[in-house]
Amino acid sequence: MSFADRTTRVSALAGRLRVLQCELADEEPRIREEQLVAVLDQAVASEQPQDVPSFIEELLTWFPAAGDGSGSAPTPVIKTKASEPRSPAEWAGGLIKAWDSLSPQDRDALTATLVEGGVIQPTPAGVGMPPEVEQDLRSKLQLQPGDRLDAARVMALVTILMDFLSFCDQAAWRLWSGTGASIAPPGTDVRSNGPILKFVRNYVMGTDVNLPGLGLAPELQRLQHLMRGVMGGIGESGRVYGEMLWTVLSPESIKATVGTGFTKSKQDYWDLFEARASKTLDRDEIKREIRLAIGRYVEDWMKKFNR
Repeated sequence: MSFADRTTRVSALAGRLRVLQCELADEEPRIREEQLVAVLDQAVASEQPQDVPSFIEELLTWFPAAGDGSGSAPTPVIKTKASEPRSPAEWAGGLIKAWDSLSPQDRDALTATLVEGGVIQPTPAGVGMPPEVEQDLRSKLQLQPGDRLDAARVMALVTILMDFLSFCDQAAWRLWSGTGASIAPPGTDVRSNGPILKFVRNYVMGTDVNLPGLGLAPELQRLQHLMRGVMGGIGESGRVYGEMLWTVLSPESIKATVGTGFTKSKQDYWDLFEARASKTLDRDEIKREIRLAIGRYVEDWMKKFNR
């Protein structure tokens, strides 16, 4: 392994030892030494035998060292200052210095320990939202327990979704009752209550409590039903228009109207078909009938949900 790799490993080990020293400051010296040595032995065991002396030597540069007189490599002695009062700033400075040398995994472990000990307060997913809201969001996004939410991206997503919501709102209501080729049947009482962002604004400001029956949730449901009705009506309009054409122009319909018998000729059938087709197959009439079919479907759909 390269010198840079070894330096990184030594730095990480030194950070872990410093943090462990802080955690064990109130323990007996024997217990503190046992746990520190256990961590050190585990790290040394992962090194190649020929690299151990240089690994220990570099580690000693992070701590005061003392030999045992046996000629073996000196064991780092991490001295605590239990008898020397330390100010909060000194404690914080030591923790910050140790933090810089920790791996992300060690930082998470240290944070969890401090939270468990009540030293710091947990931050819900880093986005500052109520736990129940965060849980609902995580459920909808199918996040795993260890997945983190990026606060900046969550807020950016809100803006993106507001643009999308506004577009859907304007497009749906313009198609329904806008000027020109609207699909709303004449005399319909299904109308827009205003831009959806007005309801969003009232909701985020908390002023929607003064608007009974006109809150954000009902208006979102109303928009949802309108869009579902339009999409369903597009498919339904083909069936409705096809049935209308069959009723008016099918041979059975023509024969039923003209009648049968020796006095009826093919010309009689053709004359009726031509008269009906000239009106039914007019381009403007076709557009009107299709729009009407969609509009009636949407209106029935909205009334079904009292919208």
